[in-house]
Amino acid sequence: MTYRKFGLGLLISAVGLMAFAATAQAANPGYLIGGAPVGTLTATATGSQIGDGYLLVAALNLELRCKKFSVQSGNIDSNTVGLGKLLYEECAPLEMTGLGVFDDCEIPGGHVSAEATLLPAEILTTNAFALLAEKIKATILIHSPEEECVLPESNTVKGELCLVIDDNNTTTPDVLASSTIQSTCKPRTTLEGLNNELPTQTGSNFKDQLLYGAQTANVDGTATLSLTGAHAGKTLGVALF
Repeated sequence: MTYRKFGLGLLISAVGLMAFAATAQAANPGYLIGGAPVGTLTATATGSQIGDGYLLVAALNLELRCKKFSVQSGNIDSNTVGLGKLLYEECAPLEMTGLGVFDDCEIPGGHVSAEATLLPAEILTTNAFALLAEKIKATILIHSPEEECVLPESNTVKGELCLVIDDNNTTTPDVLASSTIQSTCKPRTTLEGLNNELPTQTGSNFKDQLLYGAQTANVDGTATLSLTGAHAGKTLGVALF
């Protein structure tokens, strides 16, 4: 009888562990404000660029450098969805090789507008937290007064961008982007931003990819975030729920 009770106890424990594991696997990343889930709140946020930021397009030898950005609008609308619109300023096209300026190539006003849906995410290898910028849309215009610029006059940047969160759950977390980071966000079964149009499907998973026209692009830069309005001064971060 004792043996049978012991065996039953092991069975119950095993079932409990399986249930716990299933629950843990079902956990998804979500936003935290002041250490608590966002829930039905709408919070506003802002940010600023640290140093220069770059859009890199190796196939065109293009390094688009922007000195700063301003946040036109930034909202966190739920545990899982944020929206951001940025205006990049003092932007100029440079050559990746040698870092020379493209002859007769100018960005009108030095401005580039960009918008994206911002989703809380996880990093593939370390289970650290990240932001996934989806549905990215930015039109880059290149002005050529003498019509000698070799770059396209207009191209659209679209796709997904993986951003590592540094100093998660602090009042001013940083987000970092690089070609190395771009490959670290966990694959997903669907891409909301492009209706699964990207040619990077592996089995049922999609890896994030950013495109400048038809060419693969990467971003290199760092920015700091903070909450504004009623939530100013509260911590901001991502956690598993």
